[in-house]
Amino acid sequence: YVCMDDCYIHDCSYGCMEINNSQVDVTYSSFANCREFDMFDLRDSALLFYSCTFSNLEGNMVTLSGDSMVEFGHCMYDAGAYRSIYDNPEYDKKIFIYE
Repeated sequence: YVCMDDCYIHDCSYGCMEINNSQVDVTYSSFANCREFDMFDLRDSALLFYSCTFSNLEGNMVTLSGDSMVEFGHCMYDAGAYRSIYDNPEYDKKIFIYE
């Protein structure tokens, strides 16, 4: 189990996070100016974002494999990140968004 609070992840060239067999809670953090590959790649993991911001992320926002799921609560997104989340085929099955 990992908890990240008030972090700024930026200018990554291989996505933002790769998570394997873990639960990660990310609160009050920002992700910006990252590119290439998948921004959040999960394998048999759970990821919770609460009050986070996502901007200028170039690539697929979320990739899930195995028994993985993602929750976004009270987050802010730019148009690209927002579309990438809602256009994901896992949305409504393993990606949950609440305000």
